[in-house]
Amino acid sequence: MRPQSSLTAAQRLAALDLFEEGFGYYAVASKLNVSAKATRSLRERFMIWGRSTLESKPTRPVYSFEFKLALVRQFLNGEGTQSELALKHQLSSPTLEV
Repeated sequence: MRPQSSLTAAQRLAALDLFEEGFGYYAVASKLNVSAKATRSLRERFMIWGRSTLESKPTRPVYSFEFKLALVRQFLNGEGTQSELALKHQLSSPTLEV
């Protein structure tokens, strides 16, 4: 789990349950009476990682210049959207700057 999140572990779990039921991040924020920004961020990660988004990662990955360049080229060549490439290469976020 992300230690800097304003959501408690119980709120994150409840939010994931609601996402699975089809609720959007704003509706989830209203239902749980929490920040829409926090639920939006959680939903973005949930769309890529599913329930494993709640698992803590021990270290932050470091990407080489060549890897980043290859991703940019794939994006510019139309080989996928940001989200598709993030999922394909197991990046933590679709908006991760490379």
